[in-house]
Amino acid sequence: NDTAGNEKLKQYSFIIDSTRPTITLRSPANSSVIVSGAILNFEINDENLLQANYTVNGGVNQSFNSPYQINTTGWSDGYYTIIVYAIDEAKNNRTETYVITIDTKRPQIALISPENNSSLPSGELMKFNISDEHIKSVNYSVNNGTNILLDYPYVIDTARWADGIYILEIHAIDEAGNYA
Repeated sequence: NDTAGNEKLKQYSFIIDSTRPTITLRSPANSSVIVSGAILNFEINDENLLQANYTVNGGVNQSFNSPYQINTTGWSDGYYTIIVYAIDEAKNNRTETYVITIDTKRPQIALISPENNSSLPSGELMKFNISDEHIKSVNYSVNNGTNILLDYPYVIDTARWADGIYILEIHAIDEAGNYA
């Protein structure tokens, strides 16, 4: 108001925001072993989100938008550290670090003893070498029967097997889903 009775009204609007953005790796889980080409799905939430960025193994800072996905196509086998950064308009920020492993190699299965296609006495132990840095499970079946869990040291006892011809299959899968 001035002395002549003139009145002026001015309004100002502000948003008070002290909440930091949230960052969540939705899939796969943190510390997962995956194949190259898998999609990393993140959820980033903030009512006033300004921007979101990520780096892979300390590389170039890359911005990304909803649906906040990183495609791993072309990534070679190895460990990867993904750092995701989000900042809102009030300069609240959050940084989260995730680790994944790319594994495109199938498990290796080798018969150690006895020799393939050999005749053996009942009770002979069959020994196998199953190698994979990220082995998840190993099973075997006899004559297309039920799968039976085969634990390390990967030995099958034939003590209860009757005389006859047997076809033995070994199935190995790693954490990334590579199958042999």
